[in-house]
Amino acid sequence: MLIPGPDTRVVELRVHGVQGTTPQSLVDAVAAVDVAGDGLGRVVRPADRLRRPAPGPVLQAGGRPVSRVVEGYVWGRMTSGGWAKATWALLFPFSLANVAHWMLPPVRAGSLPARLLGACLRALLRLAALLLTVLLVAQLAVISLDLVAAQCLAPGSACLGGPSWLSGAPWARSAVGMAPIALLLAVLHRVSGVDWRIERKHVPASASGASGLPGAHVATDPDTPALRALH
Repeated sequence: MLIPGPDTRVVELRVHGVQGTTPQSLVDAVAAVDVAGDGLGRVVRPADRLRRPAPGPVLQAGGRPVSRVVEGYVWGRMTSGGWAKATWALLFPFSLANVAHWMLPPVRAGSLPARLLGACLRALLRLAALLLTVLLVAQLAVISLDLVAAQCLAPGSACLGGPSWLSGAPWARSAVGMAPIALLLAVLHRVSGVDWRIERKHVPASASGASGLPGAHVATDPDTPALRALH
């Protein structure tokens, strides 16, 4: 059994569910103060009347008092927003294709076979992502162009009751079949181009500690908007 030393402390991290809650209820305190995070995800701690982070109750371990810090992660704003943010779920398969790149093994420096293998794997991932896009468009094209435009709207078909001029005009039926495809491409382009503006809050150095939290100094990649638009 490990015996806690004089510098031992416990950090209790609490994360709420999908329905969300208030920061005060999450950390079981009258008031809470932000110690890290941004406008979408925040790390909060119990606070005193002067809005200063307050320590949690002391634990007893091995006959010694161990300090405890209670923190809560508030992420309710990630699931709330307009229709464009909600339709981000349409890009989930493409997100998996992008994340798969980071699962590739590291390339050994100075090894030609390793570099060739890495280039082949990256090319295969790009090809798979391209085929995923083609598959999505092709499935919609089969439904809209083949089933609806070519079969249901064909002359003499009783599938859909449309005007006679539409059944007798192949160009009009093709336009009707292409409309869902164009709409899908427009929606994907609109959703992929959504820019989440995050209002970063200034956290005092005394609240976040001398060393800070992991990931506190991570900066956004400037190439992210260009890569997102390219996808």
